[in-house]
Amino acid sequence: MNYALLEFKNPIRSWDQVAPKKRTGRKTVARKKSKKRTKKSAGLFWEKVKTLATLCGQTVLIFVMSITVYLGYDFLASAPRFAVQQVSIFGNHSLTETQLLDWTGPIKEQNIFQLDLDGLTKRLKQHPWVRSVSVERIFPDALQIALLERIPYARIQRDKTYILDNFGALLGDAGSDHANLPLIVGWPIEEIKLGQNVVTDQMLQGLKTMRQFNQLEFFREDPVSVMEMTPDQRIRFTTKNRAIKFLISPNSLYEGFDNFKILLDAWDNKPEDVELIDLSFKDKMVVKRRHRESAGSSTGKRQS
Repeated sequence: MNYALLEFKNPIRSWDQVAPKKRTGRKTVARKKSKKRTKKSAGLFWEKVKTLATLCGQTVLIFVMSITVYLGYDFLASAPRFAVQQVSIFGNHSLTETQLLDWTGPIKEQNIFQLDLDGLTKRLKQHPWVRSVSVERIFPDALQIALLERIPYARIQRDKTYILDNFGALLGDAGSDHANLPLIVGWPIEEIKLGQNVVTDQMLQGLKTMRQFNQLEFFREDPVSVMEMTPDQRIRFTTKNRAIKFLISPNSLYEGFDNFKILLDAWDNKPEDVELIDLSFKDKMVVKRRHRESAGSSTGKRQS
């Protein structure tokens, strides 16, 4: 009983003993939270510093590498060691090295790294005689050009005589060394442009037929050398030595060739005075001899 009274005699003191304990606990929690915030802020700060330092290092590294590459390229682009001293050309037969280098423009003494190989290749491909080409650097001071030339196949006569390749491309003026090539006469060409394909299907078939004629024994000593489109739209072939003429319709070249082989089989001996053989008819062949016509052997039914 006395103990209870003692406890309630001084309630203020008892509260003071309890209240400070509660305030002390709150301050401790606040201080812990404050320390955590401080540590977190410090961690974020150092992370930012680390990131910034990394970026600065990368920037410096990129700058140093750029300077190194620039100085290296500047050295390679200006060093006399890498000036082109030798140009090797392979695959040229009709074109000379001088003609090709005149076409490309200056190459020697140019820096090998600064040469535009794509532009050089494109330029060479524009030459009428060049079918394909490749250009390669040979370090430290050489360039290699490998090309495939077009092959002269025939001549075609317009305002002057030009050369054609086996794909029908117009190569240039015909010279004395092309005199043995077949000559095409009478075919119209809308535009004379070197490198342009001017061969028509009829012209191509005519050239093939000419080649077939020249494979026969009859033409071994006197080959067909001229193919002409006549005003009445027939193809006239003419031999080189005796000027024997053959007329064939452009729409029946194969039939005309077969008929000629039939005529050869019918001849016991090769006639020496033939001037013209007309194979343009469907059901007959006409042979004209020099100074007179042959009535008996000049016509015949077509055989299959």
